[in-house]
Parts: sequence; C-alpha cells; structure tokens
Amino acid sequence: MATAAAAALVAVVLGGCTLNPGELASSVRSAGDGETITVQFDDTLNLPEGSDVTFNGTKVGSVTGVELRGDHVDVNAKLTGRVRIPVDVTASIRQNTVLGDPYVALVATSGGTEVVEPGGLIPLSQTTSPPPLEDTLAVVANFVNGGSIQNMQDVIRTMNTALPDIRQTRRVAKISAIDLSSLSAGTDLIDGMIRGLDATALAVIPHLPAAEQMLSDEGMHYWSQLGKLFSGIGIVLPSIGSVFEGGYWLMPLLRGVDGSVGTVRQGIDAIGANQAQLQQFLSKSLFPFLRKPGLEIVSASTPDGQEIIGDVTKVLRMLGAVR
Repeated sequence: MATAAAAALVAVVLGGCTLNPGELASSVRSAGDGETITVQFDDTLNLPEGSDVTFNGTKVGSVTGVELRGDHVDVNAKLTGRVRIPVDVTASIRQNTVLGDPYVALVATSGGTEVVEPGGLIPLSQTTSPPPLEDTLAVVANFVNGGSIQNMQDVIRTMNTALPDIRQTRRVAKISAIDLSSLSAGTDLIDGMIRGLDATALAVIPHLPAAEQMLSDEGMHYWSQLGKLFSGIGIVLPSIGSVFEGGYWLMPLLRGVDGSVGTVRQGIDAIGANQAQLQQFLSKSLFPFLRKPGLEIVSASTPDGQEIIGDVTKVLRMLGAVR
C-alpha cells in the first residue's frame, strides 16, 4: 500500500514538472476573428493562453497558444480588427502588479510604414523575457525589509511637520488665488510694459556702438572715476549740511558785521559828499608833502609859556639840521 502511494506521488511530481502554462485556464479570452502573429521569447514563465496583447498600451488581441521550441517559445496571438503593427516593434511580457496577470506588451520604436503581415513573426531579437517571479519577490522583500518604506514614512512625517497648519495653508492658498486673479486682471499693464520694453529695445539698437563704447575699458574707467567723484560729493554734502545746521552760533557775528557794513557805508557816503575837499587835501597838501617832505616850525614854547623858538633854531643850526 505504501509502495503504491509513493508511486502515485512520483507520478504527480513528474507530471507537474512537464506542466505547460499555456494549458492553464484563463478568464480572458479573445472575441471575434482577426489576424494572427507569432512572437518569440526566450522564456514565458507562467504566461497562459487567453492573456491580453497590448500595442502602445491599448489592448489589440489575446494569446491563442504557447508552443515550446528547442531554444525559444512561440507565443501565438490573434489580433482583433485591423491593427497595423510595425515590423520593428519590441515585445515583452509584463505584469501590472507583482501577482497580477501577465500579458504581452508590444511597443512601437519608430514611425516606420512597413507592418507585420498576417501570420508574420516578431523575432527573438526584438523581445524581452520577464524576470523570474522569485527575483521579483526578492526585490520586493529587499525593498520592504531594507527600510525604504520606513524612510518614506519618515520623510512624509517630516514634511507634515514642516508644513504649516491646515488653516494657514488654506489662508495662503486663498491669498494666492486673490493675487493670481488680480494679476490676471492686470495683464493689460503687463502687455503695456512688454510693449514699452520692445520700444526701448528698438530705440537702443541704433545706439549699440555708443553703448559698446560706454562699456569698453575706457568707458568703464570713466564710470569708475565718475563714481569716485560722486562718492566724494556724497561725503562733502552731509558735511556742508552739518556746518549749515550748526551755523546758528554765527548769527550774532553776522548781525555785528551787518552793523559794521552800515557804518562803513555811511563813511563811504560821507567821503562821496566831501569829495572836493578830499581831492584838494590830497593834491595841495598830502601829495606835495610826500614829494618833498618838510616841516616848518612856527612856534615853540615851554609849559609856562616862554617862547623858545630862537633857542631851538640855534641848536638845530649847530647840528646842521637847518640853515
């Protein structure tokens, strides 16, 4: 009895090793008549009959059979309607999810006009086989166990902490909406500014040689010296302002000068009124004296009134001062 059970188990295992995925039932079946094509793959893994066939993301048919060859697998597909498949199309077996249903995806690589004829073949050089399911699950396991999900959660929590309160966010969004509305209502002003810039550019273009000269080495030296000049003026002007502001102490002096000017003015007016007498004094008295200085002593007396002019004359004559 045990021997019979062991033999049955071996038969089941051996039978499972020769199981063809194409013989598995699928709930997806093609409908209607259409052209057939053959796609060659190195390996189709668990691709069953009835799987979808897509072209650039659109379903165009379904798998009608999977045939094992010596060094590849032929996947026969029936296309619904009149579908033009380019001869340089690439094919691959994909799954939308890790455990999702596999399907054949055809992707056009160019806009060529030559198409695959009915019953045509997409060779092995233009196909890509799917990775083993074990490898996919291993990648997913590494992704989950490697902390990537935890890192993503930490990033989301950090972003939530950095973002303001929802009410503040709504307030900012409302203000932004108002600003955008105001900006959209003022596009005429923006258009006017752009037209002004365009007119300015048209006006500047004829003067580009002068602008280039202004921006040359000599021009930049000029602007540098001009900047230094204005910087010096900027230092002097506040100083003048401080002197002007602090010059109130000069007011008494200025008032005194004003009075002095008035006095001098009166003297000048008096000189003008006595111009004739002044001219006579200068011409008849001062200038002759300056040309021939001399002194005529008429009288000399002591404090008690005694006349001593004769004695003085004798003394001066003895000294040789007079004759």
